[in-house]
Amino acid sequence: MLFHHVWNISYGVSHVVAFTLSMVASFFLNSYFTFNVKPTLRKFLQFPLTQVVNFTVTTVCIYVLVEQLRVSTAIAPLFAIFIAVPATFIVTSKILKQGHSAI
Repeated sequence: MLFHHVWNISYGVSHVVAFTLSMVASFFLNSYFTFNVKPTLRKFLQFPLTQVVNFTVTTVCIYVLVEQLRVSTAIAPLFAIFIAVPATFIVTSKILKQGHSAI
């Protein structure tokens, strides 16, 4: 919203910039606070895979819930979150903790 409404950048470019900045911030916050690991370039380059997992799991869950189980489209995404968040957490953990020995 800041890029689009304050700086008059197109909404598409604003979305991509904001998404990229949020992913970079998420990488460092997850590295330092959630998993307490040292960020590396390799981990940084692999980190976008977490969003691929999140998107895929959420999309499949919503499809199954709506098309197969006839759950309302208004609440299906809420149920999908309960599957996608743990799956994304596991993938993020594997990426950020690779090569890191347990204490």
